[in-house]
Amino acid sequence: MSGEVSKPHLEAPDGPVSPSSRFYIERSADRLALEAIKRQGVTITIRAPYQMGKTSLLSRLVNKASKEGKKVATLNFQSFDKSSLTHASTFFRQFCIWLSDELNIEDQTEDFWKRSLGNVQLCTHYISRYIFKETQMPLLIAIDDVNAIIDADFRSDFFDMIRSWHNRRSVSKQWSKVDIILATSTEPSLLISDIPISPFNIGGTVVLDDFTPEQISELNDRHGSVLTRDREQQLITILGGHPYLVRQALYLIASGRMSTGDMSTHTIADDGPFRDHLHILLLRLHHQPELIEGFRQILQNQNCSVDVYYRLHSTDLVRREGLNMTPRNQLYVMFFARHLLS
Repeated sequence: MSGEVSKPHLEAPDGPVSPSSRFYIERSADRLALEAIKRQGVTITIRAPYQMGKTSLLSRLVNKASKEGKKVATLNFQSFDKSSLTHASTFFRQFCIWLSDELNIEDQTEDFWKRSLGNVQLCTHYISRYIFKETQMPLLIAIDDVNAIIDADFRSDFFDMIRSWHNRRSVSKQWSKVDIILATSTEPSLLISDIPISPFNIGGTVVLDDFTPEQISELNDRHGSVLTRDREQQLITILGGHPYLVRQALYLIASGRMSTGDMSTHTIADDGPFRDHLHILLLRLHHQPELIEGFRQILQNQNCSVDVYYRLHSTDLVRREGLNMTPRNQLYVMFFARHLLS
């Protein structure tokens, strides 16, 4: 009909945002990482809590690396089964099998694992003496959810191995063409505290921040400007700039599944728009009484022990505002006060 304004095509915020999506909002961290991946022999750590856009940025970097002519192997440690995470020999061998599969080359681990060497040596030799010969080009090894091995006995060996690959670049032409990206939702110091063998204090670290008010306005415009500027400010007051929650709210409003009035009246209801996100966060506190007590102290007194604070901060539940410790947004204040203080 003449004069009728067409609605924008919407994408449900389920899972990572495609690099080509019109709903992908580029942050300053994106630009730094994209510039870095153009070079060869870089190590990048992406650090971001749950649903902050870590995997979306990783996908964008992988896409950029492919366009730069690099061979790419993308692994997600959440996909390892429990048996692999309890037996070092199984883990390191499956790591190499997975690399082979990602690079579309034949698995030769059976021959390599006949040798009487340690797991780190076997894994390193497999890459340097087999994978390099088969790929014959710059290589990116991108690992998402590397924090999945936080409870594994061999995690120090694995991170030491990654650090050694970084160090080999200075003496090996082959290793100088290998890029490594580690994406984690856990504070690196909780994964490995031994600084000399940590891969998280080398190369560049990308920390994903909240959306700015300007970025929220841009995302609102891409959803068809469903919020007035006053309503945008209300959204920011409730959600802060949490990327997933902001996009979820705009999608629900733009698709007609939530009214603007629901933002303040229905957000923490058991059938509310953010119920899944909130209940996953609540479940993460179960069986961790010290974290529950620490969060209670923050809700009541804006303070708790430093150690507990950093553990809560790694889950993105809290942040500092000056000298005070506070929940990261008003939504969390309302939800967790209801569940932890009642």
